[in-house]
Amino acid sequence: MTAPQFVHAAVVHVDTTANASPITTDAYAVSGTGHTLIVVIDHERAHASSPLAITGITRGVQSFTRVNKGDLGSAATVDVADMWVLENAATGSAPLVVSHNGVTGSDIQIAVVEYDGGTPGAVSTPAYVPGSSAAVARFGITVPADARLVYLQVVTAAAGTWTGPSHGTSRLTATVGTGTGGGALAVADYAPASAETLTNVGYAFTPASGSWSNGSNHVVGLILEAAATDAGITPAAGALTHTAGTPLLDTGDLTPTVSRPPGGGDIDVAATVITDPLSAAPTIALFGDPESNNTVSGVKWEGFFAAVDLKQAGRTPTFTLDFSNWRQNTPPANNRLYWRYGSDIGDMTAWQPFESRSVSGSVLTVSNSAAFAEAVIQIANIPPVPYDELEDWLTTWAASGTMFRPQACADLGVAPAAPNAYAYYDFPDLVSPDGIEVGGTFAFAFGITNPAATGAKARLFHTWTHAGEWGGLRAMLRFAERLMSIEDTVHDALRDRFEHIFLLTNTAGMVGGMARGVVESGDIGDDPNRVWGSHPTDRDDVSDPILSIEASIALLVTEWGVNDAGLLNCAGQLAWHSHTSATAKFGAYKGGLSSAESAFMGHTETLYGTSLHDHGSSSAGSSTHFARVGTAGGFGVTFEWSYAWADFLSEIGASVDTIGPALVETLDAGWLGAALSPAAAAHAVHSGAAALVPRLAPAGAVLAHHGGAALLSLAGQIAAASGRHGHHAAASLLTAAGVVTGADASLPHRATRPVLSTGFIPPAASGAVLRVRPDTRVLSVGAA
Repeated sequence: MTAPQFVHAAVVHVDTTANASPITTDAYAVSGTGHTLIVVIDHERAHASSPLAITGITRGVQSFTRVNKGDLGSAATVDVADMWVLENAATGSAPLVVSHNGVTGSDIQIAVVEYDGGTPGAVSTPAYVPGSSAAVARFGITVPADARLVYLQVVTAAAGTWTGPSHGTSRLTATVGTGTGGGALAVADYAPASAETLTNVGYAFTPASGSWSNGSNHVVGLILEAAATDAGITPAAGALTHTAGTPLLDTGDLTPTVSRPPGGGDIDVAATVITDPLSAAPTIALFGDPESNNTVSGVKWEGFFAAVDLKQAGRTPTFTLDFSNWRQNTPPANNRLYWRYGSDIGDMTAWQPFESRSVSGSVLTVSNSAAFAEAVIQIANIPPVPYDELEDWLTTWAASGTMFRPQACADLGVAPAAPNAYAYYDFPDLVSPDGIEVGGTFAFAFGITNPAATGAKARLFHTWTHAGEWGGLRAMLRFAERLMSIEDTVHDALRDRFEHIFLLTNTAGMVGGMARGVVESGDIGDDPNRVWGSHPTDRDDVSDPILSIEASIALLVTEWGVNDAGLLNCAGQLAWHSHTSATAKFGAYKGGLSSAESAFMGHTETLYGTSLHDHGSSSAGSSTHFARVGTAGGFGVTFEWSYAWADFLSEIGASVDTIGPALVETLDAGWLGAALSPAAAAHAVHSGAAALVPRLAPAGAVLAHHGGAALLSLAGQIAAASGRHGHHAAASLLTAAGVVTGADASLPHRATRPVLSTGFIPPAASGAVLRVRPDTRVLSVGAA
């Protein structure tokens, strides 16, 4: 291969007065299919603070732009020489049309320099010396083999002499205007026999007076390579790197902008600090937006989510995120920020972590080695699930034969098809304090089971409710996706032997602020997880209940009903959350576990291969507490995935995928026997205000009718293996006389104790047994 060869060079436009946009040059001929380098220079001192900016070139295809904006300062008393170098391939003879930002009255020259081919490579760092110096601006760069360096020198004094290039051959010299108020340009090129590192490259010019009384001179170099290369060229002397075929920086204001995405995100836009905003590699300092929380000490931000416009592709920014006002005060161990292109907005799978990370104090720094191929990107600490993307998710997965529509969604009747077919609560129209509109959104729910499977099914509901803590929602959706798509023994059992309800009360954009906010009903930033209470029908223990959670409980009651003790007819709940822990990755609230929960946790830890981090016990107002005291099974576990993963979306898989097998093992061991839903269940009628509440019981069972306004107590729901249900019209607790007996089983009771015993009967015991939780709640009655 040989270096690209020079064809010709010419000045095609000179004007010292008007130059209104667009500028039409003289026609010029391009002899081949090579590259024409176009130079547009403004010598007008009057426009030092608002120089000419090219906005468009018409002829051929512009593939890159390089701008050197004048004296690198802002003093209006210093002459400015602005240089644009553009590649523009074309054939035939025609003028060039140059559009600009409207600056007129400048001394403008436009020149073209043609070569017979080549690929644009590196561009040098533009060099400058001020008018008070007699020196010539020079630069250094490495020229690879089979390449040619083309360099352009510009001075703001027309009177003087070009004395020759430092390297290679002169191709063009020209002047515009007169004396020190005018300007001159020169073009030279150099093709070394082999790769060579050059220093002090420049085209010498001697002013007529021997020195510049005012004005300045500039130089910039461009490498034309013989052929395209796959990797970028790194020039010497601090020059900018340029990858073949990718654009260089445009003219105009290239300062990146940061904004809050539609619907919210914990970002303090006003606090953003951008260093080197016009360079190819700016540094963008980001800050979270903490919010006060009545139930969480101090301030907290969780769901960091920002949109960044880099103004042009091909830039390699560095981002920092300061955690000093975060709840943990320091970045989570190993965690990187995530990014995706603007063209991928809507694709929840497009997020990927930044390649490089480092931590200094409270500041996390991230970057990629490769330049961004698009100008607009989004950044998040844990990739969120925006409301519209959840809508798309529901639409996609609704085609699964195992997803079903809960009855409460049908009752609300927003739409017959996904996504709104799965809406069960309509959020009120609100506007957050920072102007984010909240409303026109719904809380969604969906169920998963195998409709063709007959026999008893253990009922579980799944919740994710903490605003801004998207990690739990991501984990829950992964579980649901695999539940609907994987065919193996475990997942078949999870569909055939379980009935799942998934509740989604908060997504990105559903409530304003995106952090866990206050708990008063209707406030922006609601955190519904903290107001579930302890009873599905009597909510007197909850002050100012959040309406979306009221609707969630109503959905479960409608779907499964309550038993005669007022407990929701289901085994219990799994809560999917994410946590601010800076080091613990996968954990659970392990305090206060029952025997069933302990058995389940043991299976999970065995499958995961280690003991899970213990976050303590669940709070009294949480959904987990509600599941433990408000469901027939009394089973409630909250899992937490922290921000400490190096690649959250990939690494949570191993932890999420332990939960399904652990559920099946726990069911096989007999611990999830409460509130089964067989196909042959009888329905009882409650003759109170809420009539015709469906209450499913073991197959073949007969439920007695309770005619009073009050629900039956726990004592009134214990049945023996015969499937008969004893009726205790006024019982609150069993007494010594109130023993229920049945075939091959009896329920002993000591009057001084509220329960049978504080232990539990192993599932393997023979005959009909009563399984009792250590904290006094009955799990199930049935054959061993």
